Amino acid sequence: MMTRKMIGDLAKRSLYPSLWNLFKKNRLPINTRIIGYARGHSSVDEIRGNVEGFVKIAPEEAELYDEFWSKQTYVSASNSDELGYRGIDAACDKFETERHYRRADRVFYMSLPPKFFASAATNIKRYAMPKRPGQVRIAVEKPFGSDSETSAALAKHLDSLFKPEQIFIMDHFLGYDMVQNLVTLRFENHLFDPVWNRDNIEAVSVLFEEAFGIEGRGAFFDANGIIRDVVQNHLLQLVALLAMERPVTGNIREAKVELLKAMRPVEANDTVLGQYLGDPEAKDPKKRVGYREDPTVKNKESMTPTFASTVLKIDNDRWAGVPFIVRAGKALGRTQTTLKIQFKDEDPAKRDELEIKLKGETISMNLNSKIPGILNESEKVKLNFVYADHYKNVTIPRAYERLFYEIINDEQQNFVKEQELVEAWRIFTPVLRDVDNGKNELYFYKSVSSLRSYFM
Repeated sequence: MMTRKMIGDLAKRSLYPSLWNLFKKNRLPINTRIIGYARGHSSVDEIRGNVEGFVKIAPEEAELYDEFWSKQTYVSASNSDELGYRGIDAACDKFETERHYRRADRVFYMSLPPKFFASAATNIKRYAMPKRPGQVRIAVEKPFGSDSETSAALAKHLDSLFKPEQIFIMDHFLGYDMVQNLVTLRFENHLFDPVWNRDNIEAVSVLFEEAFGIEGRGAFFDANGIIRDVVQNHLLQLVALLAMERPVTGNIREAKVELLKAMRPVEANDTVLGQYLGDPEAKDPKKRVGYREDPTVKNKESMTPTFASTVLKIDNDRWAGVPFIVRAGKALGRTQTTLKIQFKDEDPAKRDELEIKLKGETISMNLNSKIPGILNESEKVKLNFVYADHYKNVTIPRAYERLFYEIINDEQQNFVKEQELVEAWRIFTPVLRDVDNGKNELYFYKSVSSLRSYFM
């Protein structure tokens, strides 16, 4: 695993807990060795200490947990250091030789700034390929480039080094169980399939909210902004799954590509941008710190948006004229991703709504029902399906747990196809250029309530 910090948030909150879950469920190959690679000086013991607050270890699992960490190695070097990649190869080769392996598969997972992807991939090809027969897989985290040109250059470079079946472009939202359920919900329920079109649906919205601000991620975030961070990738993937045609022979990736091809580039006039301010009256000290006041944001006059709202428009027979409203923001008071489908009605107050929440795994249907009594009056009622209530003894896998398992087993369905990236950047690059050049007005907000009043 190559990341900027093996003791950073991604590693301790997601990567290692997911690998631990796979290990204790016997879903990793029995002779797996995990090698952490980052530029910072660290050790396996330090990484373990940082991870332990984010994993669940039953008393009877203590010995197994020790065994899990006995399979770890750490290599410290810069992302472009030839010696570092030779160190990865030496660690792998030592392990393979000691166990007299005739075959050795290697998975290289990269969570790096885009500027390091090309050199990292080149160094893997030159210095870290297995000497024995075996498969090599390259897993690449977003952001994959910063616009159409940089993404295309990176894709071309990877294609020159590895075969398409070796490249796994990750979007961790595709590993969420509720996101997986979108396809089942749409195509395996006759209730929805016939009405999933412009004749019956008024609008579709996808809302991504985070309660917290950037909190120390200023270097990364200020160079990217909210659109590159979540809208162009995570939220666009959700829209594609909601709007695509029924996949032919189950090929979801091709269905998403065809849908994205029908989507217009985002227009500046349909886009609203914002940046959060500190709230001096907030009880939580973190909420008193505005975006520009974060010590990791070096530009104290930064115009980088932490909130974006835009409308996606799809030019095909199914969706022509239906707005897909996408909103994402930080410091909004709560953390949730909500998908809402509003069905048509002559009376807007009586519209039926399907609502899907990723956090807490909830599917709700808002319907009209008669109020008990003599008068013929109706009101909105909510039918609620909550995963935790129905699946009481089922542990829902983490997103990375599923995706790592699928990489190991050569399953690419839940990974992003290169053509999806081409279309995604085509859709967002024009508005991103306007944002980068400061052409869009920036709205400053202290709270979600101020944003709501703005949109009202």
